[in-house]
Amino acid sequence: MTPENLTIESLEKLTKLIKRKKQIQNEVSKVDAQISALLGGAVVPSVKKPKVARKAKKAKAAKKGKRGKRGSTGKKVLGALQAAGAEGITVPELAASTGIKAGSLHAWVATTGKKHVERVARGRYRIKQAEQAQQPQEG
Repeated sequence: MTPENLTIESLEKLTKLIKRKKQIQNEVSKVDAQISALLGGAVVPSVKKPKVARKAKKAKAAKKGKRGKRGSTGKKVLGALQAAGAEGITVPELAASTGIKAGSLHAWVATTGKKHVERVARGRYRIKQAEQAQQPQEG
């Protein structure tokens, strides 16, 4: 049956059949509940209800303009560490001063930053002493 040859009579028949189908499904559910009660609460497999088709979700558009230039994270972090001096700085403080997420900073320190950063205390980092001596003091 195609939409072109649908008639009012065929739509009425279709509507009646759908209503009857729902009534039968409700009856089956009631019978399943009675069987389950007799078996002491055991779950009885029933006729599965047909799945209703859903509309597909549209893909979210990618955010643009969020990425900085290559190496900009390192420059920001090393600048903030340089300003912190020998006592170092914690990752949350570093995040606040650079505007970079703390999780990203933890990852940077653990990977790329290994060459340039040393741990002073738990959660506190500074530029390695050899590098600090090589970099000219600004100001």
